[in-house]
Amino acid sequence: MPLNKIIDTIARTVNCDTHAIHPQARLDSLGIDSLKAINIVYDLEEEFGIEVPNEAIADLVTVNDIEAAIARLLNEK
Repeated sequence: MPLNKIIDTIARTVNCDTHAIHPQARLDSLGIDSLKAINIVYDLEEEFGIEVPNEAIADLVTVNDIEAAIARLLNEK
């Protein structure tokens, strides 16, 4: 399931427990700046074999936003 992998990736990036990350959480509230967001997206691209357009990264504000973007790209694949 993409959400679990997304949360695992975020937890590794910010060095926190997966249970502390909720789907509605804002990335900035998790300590994720633009550089960390790019790293998370890169890791997820590798994990799922997809490519997130660079301009779409700025629109990723919450964990749910990341999940929706990945789901959309997986459906297009």
